[in-house]
Amino acid sequence: MPSAASVKIDKQINQENALADSSQNLTPLRQAITIIEHKIRNLEKKEDGSWSCVSKLESYRELQNAGKELNADQKTAVAKFNEVINTLDFARDLCKQFLGIATVSEKEVKKLAKKEAAAKYQAELARLGNSLGSRRFKSNG
Repeated sequence: MPSAASVKIDKQINQENALADSSQNLTPLRQAITIIEHKIRNLEKKEDGSWSCVSKLESYRELQNAGKELNADQKTAVAKFNEVINTLDFARDLCKQFLGIATVSEKEVKKLAKKEAAAKYQAELARLGNSLGSRRFKSNG
C-alpha cells in the first residue's frame, strides 16, 4: 500500500508533467499570462468558497469594524488590505494588456505564415511552369 508521502509526490510529478506538456505549445508571452492569471486567482476568493487572501482580509476588516480584538498579525494584514487590492487590480490590468499584445502578435504571425505559404505556392507554380516549358521545348526540338 503506498504511503501518503509517495502518493503526494506522484501527484506533484503528474501535475508538473501536465504543466510541461501544456507549456510546450505556449509562447513565452502566453506562459507569462498564465502565471499572472494564476496569481490573480490565488488572491481572489476561490470558487469552492474556501478562504483566500482577499476574503480573509475582508473578514478581518469586518471583525475589526465590529469591535473585536485582532492579534498583531491580523492587524498588520488589515492595514495592508488596500495594498493587496491595488496589487490585484494592477495584476488584472497587466493581464489584459498582455492578452491584447499576445492576440495582436498571434494575428501577425498567422498573416506572415499565410503570406509565406502564398509566396511558396507561387514559386512552386513558377518552377513547374518552367519545367513544363522546357519539356515542351525539348520534345519539339
